[in-house]
Order: sequence, then C-alpha cells, then structure tokens
Amino acid sequence: MSIRTALVTGSANGIGRAIALRLAQDGFQIAINDLASQELLIHSTNVSWQCGGVRTAVLTADISNEDNVANLIRNTSEMLGGIDVSMNQNADVKGGSKPILEISASEWDKVQAINVRGVFLCYKYAAQEMINQGRGGKLIGACSISGYRPVCHIRTLVNKWAVRGLTQAVAMDMAQHGITVNAHCPGMVRTDILMTAVQGEMQTPEDVAGLVRFLAGKDSDQITGQSLIVDGGVVFS
Repeated sequence: MSIRTALVTGSANGIGRAIALRLAQDGFQIAINDLASQELLIHSTNVSWQCGGVRTAVLTADISNEDNVANLIRNTSEMLGGIDVSMNQNADVKGGSKPILEISASEWDKVQAINVRGVFLCYKYAAQEMINQGRGGKLIGACSISGYRPVCHIRTLVNKWAVRGLTQAVAMDMAQHGITVNAHCPGMVRTDILMTAVQGEMQTPEDVAGLVRFLAGKDSDQITGQSLIVDGGVVFS
C-alpha cells in the first residue's frame, strides 16, 4: 500500500502538534503548517521528526487567506506526492467570555475568519485536490463541545456551531467522490491557551489525536458528516 500524506494546519503546538505526531507514528507523511510567526517552532518540530525517519514538509500559511490556502494545498501535494488527509486544526479561542455588548465587529470578524472561513477554505481546496487525484480522502475539522451546548464564549459558540453545519453540508457534497468529512469536538483540553484559565480535569491533546487517528484511517470509511465528542462525558450528543 502506498504511503499516505496528511496536512495538519495549526500544528506548531498544542492539539495540532499532537495530531501530526500521532499520524506520523502511523506512517503518514506530514505537512506541518502554522503561521509565519510560528516558523521557528515548526522547523524545530520538523527536524526532530525527520531524525525519526518521517518525511515532512514545513509550510507556513494563514488559513483565513484564500491564496495562502490554495498555495498550501498545492505545495503539500507537489512536495509529498498528494494529499489524503486534511486536518484543519487552526482555532482562535483567545479573548475570554465577553458579553455581546462588549464584542467589537472587528473582534468578531477576526475569530470567524480563522474558525469558520479557514475551515471552509481548507475543506474546499483540499477536496478539489482529492477529487483531482481520484482516490478519495479524509477532511477533518476542529469543532468543540461548544458546538453542542451554549457556553459564555459567544464568539466561539457561534463559529463551532457553524463548523458542525459546514461539516455536514460538505459531507453530503463529497460523498460521491469517496471523501469523508468529519470534525472532532474536544472538551477542555490541557494546552497553553487554556492552562491559565481553566482548573480541574481536562483532556489532553493526545486524547484528541487518538480520535483523529481513527478518523484518518480506513476503519472510519463509513463515518461521515459527524462531529465526534471527546470530553470525558461532559456532553452527551
């Protein structure tokens, strides 16, 4: 069987890095992506993985920018011989739980650009590349339990519900091409973003990576349009 390739956006650290590492352990070639401001960090990650025999590519891009995403998908395919899994992990959850009267339009637009527009663009351009390849594929988005129940983070709540709906709609579009489309929905994950704000039991990035490993593999071929929760039982869907 030929070696498969996975693109993991937002993989400089946190959940994205854990996902990329887990897929590399499963034998995937990995395209590591994050913002240009994270380039030193992703190059450091890349060197350690190459020493372990993993074939990788380092590609900086802003996934809220359409030209950046188109180039990211094209470069992944050209450098690693195709793309079989696109894991869109970028997310902006910073800024706290402001009430609606305190959220500016510019703050709103920034979060939606990363968390919704970015997923849309990655789904679109990765899907087109997979269709051109003619061998199916896996599109995976980043949602959260706030896509299932109200939380005080209005900006995050709305865009995670949007990712759930987008994932279902794209799954319907892509079924005829043998492309599955799913999302992961973590609870509170122990990452640098949340460590200063959350106390108590949380999931780890590796918990989420285990779910994505399943969604990226053949055992999930009959699962599509789903947003799967990994939260230790906080939310029952």
